Amino acid sequence: MINGKITYKLNESIIVGAEAAILESDSFYKAGIDYQITNDLNINSVINLFSNGSNYYQINAIYKNLAVQFNDYDDSHDLNEEPKIDNYFYGIGDNQELAISYNQEILSGNAYISYINQRSEKNNYYSDYDIYNIGYSRLIFTDSNLSINFSKVNSKSNFIRDDSWVISVGLDIPIGNFDSVRYSGDFDDSSQSNRIAYNHHVELMDNVDGSVEAGIRYDSGDYSDKDLVSDASISLNNNNYYYNSSLYGYADSEGYASLSMNLSTNTVITSDNIFATSHSSESYLSLNNHSYIDTEKDDVFSSVANIKMNNELSKRIHINERSELVPIDNYKEYQVSIDTEASDFYNQGDDFIKATTAPGTVIDMDLRLYNVDSYISIFNDLSGSPVSNIKCIGDGCYGVQEIQDGVYKIRVAKGQPFKLVTNNERCFIPSSDSIESNNLGENFCMPTTENIDGIQMAKINDKYYYYVGLYNDKDIFMNTANTLSSNFNEKFVFKNAGNKTMVFFSSDNKLSKLDKENINTLQSYALDDTKAKSDYVKL
Repeated sequence: MINGKITYKLNESIIVGAEAAILESDSFYKAGIDYQITNDLNINSVINLFSNGSNYYQINAIYKNLAVQFNDYDDSHDLNEEPKIDNYFYGIGDNQELAISYNQEILSGNAYISYINQRSEKNNYYSDYDIYNIGYSRLIFTDSNLSINFSKVNSKSNFIRDDSWVISVGLDIPIGNFDSVRYSGDFDDSSQSNRIAYNHHVELMDNVDGSVEAGIRYDSGDYSDKDLVSDASISLNNNNYYYNSSLYGYADSEGYASLSMNLSTNTVITSDNIFATSHSSESYLSLNNHSYIDTEKDDVFSSVANIKMNNELSKRIHINERSELVPIDNYKEYQVSIDTEASDFYNQGDDFIKATTAPGTVIDMDLRLYNVDSYISIFNDLSGSPVSNIKCIGDGCYGVQEIQDGVYKIRVAKGQPFKLVTNNERCFIPSSDSIESNNLGENFCMPTTENIDGIQMAKINDKYYYYVGLYNDKDIFMNTANTLSSNFNEKFVFKNAGNKTMVFFSSDNKLSKLDKENINTLQSYALDDTKAKSDYVKL
């Protein structure tokens, strides 16, 4: 099979689309247009032509609360032949349908009226149905719901002509949060049926709910025995992201019993993914996240996909899973933007896409959402003074905010590399395996130094600080230093650099020759600090 589709937005109001498919023995060509004339008036139409001469036309118009739909299918294939591709789409035999509906709010309730005409013809057999509906529903007594509907059906065919009507009345009276009493009645020209029931709603677990109901029905009329019939039923529903399922059981005092189950899902196949969803649609938006989301946290603010349809906000989707498949309409222009400003996530993937839909369209957005964690840290220099102008570098950076002098709020993407710097010098925080809370305590930043006879020196507040080196163990360093001088260790300043220790020698004056020799000796035991000063870290 060869299949191709295209949609194009002519202007702010008109979208056109076309599709062609060539199969082994069939082919079809489809064209459609969607015209948003005003905010209240929309017209769309589809024409589908088939290689065997069959054709299908459809036009829909919506004006405020009034909707009109007309479709016509002309089946040109011989009924003695195998069904063609158009028969799988629209059935066998010519058929035509006109539907008109209108609804309006009246007296705090909803009134509706509709008319449907259905015609079909297969060989020499034809049928014609006119269906009229008018109804009204509203709340009474605060939470009780009353509904009244009148339905009339006029049908005719080659051999029979029949007219029927029925008036239906329903009343639902809630009792508490989970129980209700229900009455329903159906009345026509030859019979009536009245039923009263008690219903109890049950919630068994997440996504599983249902109801248990017991009732009494009284039927009377030309074809009933005027008997009381008691009945009981149970219904369960399990609806989740991937599938919908239901179970219904019924039994009455006349010996009738039934049990039915249903399971439904929809499979969407793209060039690089297969999705299952409980939402049925001809077009979808795929929000596919390729990174890690910690869904176990209850207090996480999720990112949001803002979905605009024809330049108007249609819906907002909270992204809480690795993949989200959102059903969308055909022949519409969509603009989707990912909003992470108020969330605990950081997106390094697609943040905006614009596309026009046709049947079979999947708008694919590749996201890379990372959990953003917030930390508080105090940064001081070697003299204990607050450090200013700290910046974050790397993919994991989301924001650095100085709350007060030397106190910073750091927001970083979980598992992504970053480093903190000031004046191009490294600022150190505890290693990830030693962090027990979001308060990182007091930390330090490397000062800007100059090279004095092979030793890095910084002058802060009229005091000299000489960089000795990076060491694994502070105690081992002290033992080594004590072998050189008994009072030498009183001048050392120790700072944590991850899970290691940086050592500085402090002095009110410049180094003496002996101090310089001792520092050179200690530096021979130091670790290579190139990575510690330049490497990115992850939290």
